[in-house]
Amino acid sequence: MQQKGSEDSVPIEVAPSTMTTESPTQQQQRTPRPSDWEHAKILMKKNLRVDCTQRRLVFVRTFIGPLMLLLWTFGIFFNYPDQNGTATSSSSAAAETASVGDYIFYPGENWTYPASIVLAVSEDSIDFEAEAAEDFLSTMQSLLDPYVSSVQLLNETSVNGNATSEEECNTVISGSSDTVCVSFLSASSYHIIFDGMPNTELSPSHPVLAGTQQLVNTAILNASGVENLYDANNIQHTPDKVFLYQKGKAAPTGLLITPGMLLSLAFAIGGMFVLGPMVNEKLQLVVDSLLLVGVKRRVYMLQWVAYYSLSSGILTAIALTLVSIFWNLYPMSNAGLIFLSHYLAIVQFNLMASFISQIVNQEELATGLPWLLSFVSMAIAAPLILLDTVRWLLFIFSAVLPYVAAMTYSAIYTNYDVWGWNTGVHPGSNVAESGILAVTVAQIVGIGLWICTICVYSHLLERRPRNSPGGGESISPERSHRKDAFEDLPSDADVVLSMRDVLHTYPGSGYFRKTDPTPVLKGFDLDVCRGECFGFLGHNGAGKTTTIKVATGELHLQGGQVTYNFAAGGSVQLSDDIDISNVQANIGVCPQGNIAIGKFTARETLDLFASLKGRVVVDEGQSYEDAIAAEVQRRIQDLKFEEGIVDKPVETLSGGMKRKVAIATALLGDPQVIFLDEPTAGCDPFSRRQVWELII
Repeated sequence: MQQKGSEDSVPIEVAPSTMTTESPTQQQQRTPRPSDWEHAKILMKKNLRVDCTQRRLVFVRTFIGPLMLLLWTFGIFFNYPDQNGTATSSSSAAAETASVGDYIFYPGENWTYPASIVLAVSEDSIDFEAEAAEDFLSTMQSLLDPYVSSVQLLNETSVNGNATSEEECNTVISGSSDTVCVSFLSASSYHIIFDGMPNTELSPSHPVLAGTQQLVNTAILNASGVENLYDANNIQHTPDKVFLYQKGKAAPTGLLITPGMLLSLAFAIGGMFVLGPMVNEKLQLVVDSLLLVGVKRRVYMLQWVAYYSLSSGILTAIALTLVSIFWNLYPMSNAGLIFLSHYLAIVQFNLMASFISQIVNQEELATGLPWLLSFVSMAIAAPLILLDTVRWLLFIFSAVLPYVAAMTYSAIYTNYDVWGWNTGVHPGSNVAESGILAVTVAQIVGIGLWICTICVYSHLLERRPRNSPGGGESISPERSHRKDAFEDLPSDADVVLSMRDVLHTYPGSGYFRKTDPTPVLKGFDLDVCRGECFGFLGHNGAGKTTTIKVATGELHLQGGQVTYNFAAGGSVQLSDDIDISNVQANIGVCPQGNIAIGKFTARETLDLFASLKGRVVVDEGQSYEDAIAAEVQRRIQDLKFEEGIVDKPVETLSGGMKRKVAIATALLGDPQVIFLDEPTAGCDPFSRRQVWELII
């Protein structure tokens, strides 16, 4: 058999071969082909072993994001000022919350009780009759007496003339810095009138006001018959009520979006260390080698996500949560909710990074994409957060881009922790009304969408329709089946690989100066019989490597037929309807490039590929691990590795030794067809002779 159009032939470069025939060994019991789940577990163990050899990189990948967020924020945005103008941190909210009317109760500290409280019923109240009002005020007085040195009642009999209760309160407290007046609108709503900071704008976090709220609202709870049900030390308005009481004053721009933008940048810098190993394995052809032993692309992509999410992802989320709380970014919200928000964003990012690593072919572009997407997300999220009129659109972007989700939930936590006057976000209390529930749902939906995207992308690559990019040259039956171009096979020939009229055209490249498509295979025919060692020649660029890639499923079949006649599996024809991984599990491939996985030694590399491929001989009473080790040792002996070489990292070996590792990988599991692409390239004469003897 020969390839049409090949000229200037040179010595053998490629040897697709059936180096083993039916033998008693093949009748022995063999390990089964690993399932997708087993492939994922093996690859995750591989990632762990690689990480164990580069602990510093793992540490940086895990903590660089939280560390940069810590350094960038400096805690200056969200420290709570105390009476003296210094920063004091409020304690985190309790797991259990209580609400009365427009208020939420939660534990706090550093509050100051006033020396005197004046209680009144507002004339605007419609809930109290005169007798009921007096009883209510008397009850509140008795509950407040143990905590305040003086509690006075201001009722209708003490109001002078036509003055209202609020006006009378102003008269009573005028000039006093430690007396407050509480005017009740109902049993759960009131106004606090305080004149303790002349010429200074008061805020609800002022210690005296906060202490008054704590006392009054604890008394309200106790008066309602729920004494000791909730240990309330403070009470604050929810953000929507704050907006009304502030007469429509919007939250400061920097307060809402700045922490989210810094969090987005923290994700970007951490993402560089997540995306790097994925892209490196693709550029080092590790991905192609794994696919050639039957690993499905979607399994490879999703195992990265699972590994990063279950290892460094959890630690990163914990570190971000600690920074968020103890660095006063959102100290009052529930730690579990904050962790969940961070962790879902990390899983989203890992899925996006896994997808990007497979569609980008330049390492520089891959490492720059996290930053580019971060800035794009800021441009999308910032206006939507500040406008707050199209929340549904913000949630849609949160499902697609993890950066937008991070900015959204950060703005919500900030709003409720600071601008919401320290209420925080808590399960069962305000998680729905705050918007955190909607963002969480959007993140979960986004995770599902990214998983579906990866699966669809993998499916499209495996089931790509037959076509010839750029319209390659068609092959007529007369031209493709010329009898004088072929040597007749014996009548009893046992053909294991048959290729007929195989076409392949590489599409043109370039954006501005697009090159023309390049036809490489133009009606290629080939038959290889079982037990035969077959080699074909051709000058550089003739299509030898392309032929192997088409035959092994690495490149899609654009035209023609490729048929395998496996001893056990019967006839299998490559098409869009078959699972190519089933074919790849029965063949062996030694590609042109060498295989080097992290700091893996030659023995560890062979052990990994033997575990992924399966079909290893298992002797009676032998465990699975022992069978893998025996298979690896057998291939080491076949290639006659020098003592000690197999226990050195592959990346440190010479070119010839690396080729031996690649050949040994192709022999694992006694495949029925073995493709060797330039197997002796880079070998010294002695090693080259050893490989020839093994092949022949």
